[in-house]
Amino acid sequence: DPTLSLRGGKEGDDDLVALNVTIPLPVRNSYRYEVTAADAEYRQAREVLSNVSRRAYSRFLGAKERYEIAQAAWQDWQDTGDVSLQSQDETLRRLWQAGELSTTDYLVQFKQTLDTGESALELRSAQWRAWFEWMTASGHIKDWLGERT
Repeated sequence: DPTLSLRGGKEGDDDLVALNVTIPLPVRNSYRYEVTAADAEYRQAREVLSNVSRRAYSRFLGAKERYEIAQAAWQDWQDTGDVSLQSQDETLRRLWQAGELSTTDYLVQFKQTLDTGESALELRSAQWRAWFEWMTASGHIKDWLGERT
């Protein structure tokens, strides 16, 4: 580092003032070690960035695929399963009221119908979870919620 010094004094009747400027010349220092260290830090930072980017992209793709699968399963359920479940419920009720099913058989089959409906709700819930995960992984959840960062 450059230095600047100012001294003053007296010699006999004379006032003395001295100004000293020192500027070191890096003749012997090539800064090779500093450059090597900075290069190593740079390469490490690039590797960390690459790793984080790769993980984020993998998370995004996985979340997107899970959502697409869940959405397709839910759509299939809506197209076929929901109508079939309602029809089964009505058929069971008519058969029981007509006396063709015992109360025990009706209750057992009705419970199976309810279990199927519960599975449909779980499927819908899985679809929503997959959607939120996808939105989060893509960085759009705050936009969807109306938040600005």
